[in-house]
Amino acid sequence: MCGARSVRAMWKRCAVVAALLGAAAVAGCGYYSSGEFGPQDQRDYAKHFVSLLGRRDAAAIEKQLDPAWRAQIDQLMPQMFAAYPAGDPIEARAFNYTVKTDTQNGTIYALDILYRFPAGKDMVAQVVLANAGKSYIVKGIHMQVFPDVNLARNEFSLQRAPASGYLFLGGMIGAVAVSLWALVACIRSRGIRRKWLWIIFIVFGLGKLTLNWASGEFFLQPLAVVLLSAGALRSGFGPWTMMVGLPIGATIFLLRRKSLVRNVQERKTEGKPPEPSPAPDATREK
Repeated sequence: MCGARSVRAMWKRCAVVAALLGAAAVAGCGYYSSGEFGPQDQRDYAKHFVSLLGRRDAAAIEKQLDPAWRAQIDQLMPQMFAAYPAGDPIEARAFNYTVKTDTQNGTIYALDILYRFPAGKDMVAQVVLANAGKSYIVKGIHMQVFPDVNLARNEFSLQRAPASGYLFLGGMIGAVAVSLWALVACIRSRGIRRKWLWIIFIVFGLGKLTLNWASGEFFLQPLAVVLLSAGALRSGFGPWTMMVGLPIGATIFLLRRKSLVRNVQERKTEGKPPEPSPAPDATREK
């Protein structure tokens, strides 16, 4: 009964850790709202600038460009107009947001925006902004059109998740939660021998099962390790790849933690000098 309670308590703590991890992941991605990345005012400014290309509004574009580019405006404008697909976009979504600071340019904000056009055309526009008083100025723009590939299929979306996607995500959350809980418990446990080896054993999940989020295909790599037993990566505009490993080290530590702590207490007890025996009562001897 006591063991069952301890197991339930452990899983409750793991759930709390997983929830905090999810919140930290969203917060760590920068600003995120309404399914898009980046502050609302910067998203609006960048999208408005790209819409000027669709309207061929050269005068408005020149006003918002960095003055360093205005000397080349006559050469750049036709190239930007030619790169913009015909028609109005049916979707525009900022899927990436980056902030960079250096001594030359100061702080700049890069927003990657995915535009979907009719006839299956997709365009990715990266708009680089910098502060200009209470507004912004466009430091640069790069556009790339993909006429034969629908990039939206490669985006991470729970609505387009494969049949096994939700189960896989649950396994990822559980693996990370167990790994984090074991890591915290190991760090807080005092006196455990070779703690640094335990920490290495805990933070790496053994084996790697990957899921292609777009196609639903699985791939198993038995001889591999995964940091904190789960992760996700994406190469360029390709599909997201989810990965999960077995938190064997974390599980073993959680199962052996009580015995390890008990061994520490026993070593401390053995190292104590024996308590002195009480002095004999002289009155009784007489």
